Amino acid sequence: MALRVTAVLQGLSEGGAVANCCLNQLSALAAEHQCCLISDSPLLASAVRFPIQGLPVPRLRWLRRFAHVLRQVLFILMAGVELAFSRQRRSVDVVLFHSHPPTALLAPLLRRRLGCKVVMVMHGDINDRPRGTYDPRITWWYGVCTSAAYRRADAVLALSPYMASLAVHGGARPERLHLVPNGVDAKEIGLESLRLPPLLPLQEQELLFVGRFEHNKGLDLLLAAFAQLAERHPALRLTCIGSPDRPFLEPLRQQLQQQGLEQRVRFLAPQPRHQLGAYYSQAALVVIPSRSETQSTVAMEAMAAGRAVLASDTGGNPMLVDAPHTGLLFRNGDAADLASQLEQLISFPQRLAAMGRAAAERHQAHFTRERSAELLRASIASIAASP
Repeated sequence: MALRVTAVLQGLSEGGAVANCCLNQLSALAAEHQCCLISDSPLLASAVRFPIQGLPVPRLRWLRRFAHVLRQVLFILMAGVELAFSRQRRSVDVVLFHSHPPTALLAPLLRRRLGCKVVMVMHGDINDRPRGTYDPRITWWYGVCTSAAYRRADAVLALSPYMASLAVHGGARPERLHLVPNGVDAKEIGLESLRLPPLLPLQEQELLFVGRFEHNKGLDLLLAAFAQLAERHPALRLTCIGSPDRPFLEPLRQQLQQQGLEQRVRFLAPQPRHQLGAYYSQAALVVIPSRSETQSTVAMEAMAAGRAVLASDTGGNPMLVDAPHTGLLFRNGDAADLASQLEQLISFPQRLAAMGRAAAERHQAHFTRERSAELLRASIASIAASP
């Protein structure tokens, strides 16, 4: 039976992993159900298979750093009115929220007004973020909303077993949890076919980091590990792709200059996803040193490209990296252990190539877009049919 599914997402125009997940999930559901999206931007309306309702939320730029929470509250109120009270509103069977605050504030109203099921897609948990990740006001706001969202949602879609455990700890009932990992395909990153790493000597190997240049993503840990190995491996190189947090990045650049390593580490601006495949193909190893990680898109892209992954043992990383078959895990936040595990891998190119082949097989079995869509459609059907 076709369901009427509405997703609610703020920040569509900003892109990023959450926006991509929302669009991909709705595209998968639109194959069988009537779907639409409510957002604060009509971006990509012509490129998707479902309508997008844009809400004119004021930017409030004059408030500077105080604008984030207030804009979110305004968006939630406007989305609630659009769903529950608009004259043009359509009946809805399932509402998908991609954040804790709208789930916490709107779930009781929507159930009472529309009789629908309220589902939260869990992209993270404020209690899992390292201290100081966000402005204290944002941390307080999400802290207030997080446990209420878990209790009030009819179901929570978790991207990894670790995220599911955080939801239960926060108040979600275990029977309301559904494990629905994301998926990616090689074509999304510009690879028409799998390109396994050649058996190159060490001096021709390159490490790759993809992610924001910020504390939570652990770039400082990777650079510290790289510096530890630099003298013993004088030809090793590192490419970092992402948007910079300049106050965080500049001291790291200065440190590289003092160590004489600035020519061996290059920092690139964010690249279009369809061009990332070229960088994965050039890398011998992809490193994900995040201090917290829900489900790493970079890890799945690396697997799709046939690359081994060295990742921190946090969040969804152990679900993705089948150590020691497709890569290795290091102790979260431990630069010395990262350096030790990294040296184990870069010293044996044949082992890296074998891990890359195993990673590609694991990706095809568990983390393709098609597999993710199957799990999502089954979960939504189960949630809609539940009493």
